[in-house]
Amino acid sequence: MPYRHRDSMSRKLRAMRDSRERRRIEGSGPRYPRELPALRRMLIIIDYDFGAVEHRIALYRTRRLDGYRAVADGVVALG
Repeated sequence: MPYRHRDSMSRKLRAMRDSRERRRIEGSGPRYPRELPALRRMLIIIDYDFGAVEHRIALYRTRRLDGYRAVADGVVALG
């Protein structure tokens, strides 16, 4: 069984690698996410059961992306 010559595929793979490297070098730097604001979310809850009672819950930025520092009606929530 004769050996197969894979020169054409090697040339294609080499060209793909070279073009990817060229794009990496010529391209701009990585895009970093923008800085998040200190106050991330504000929830306003209006309870109409016993008159109009309004509660405000402010969710502030923390070092973690999946957590908040919560302030409910001016009181810092523990947690």
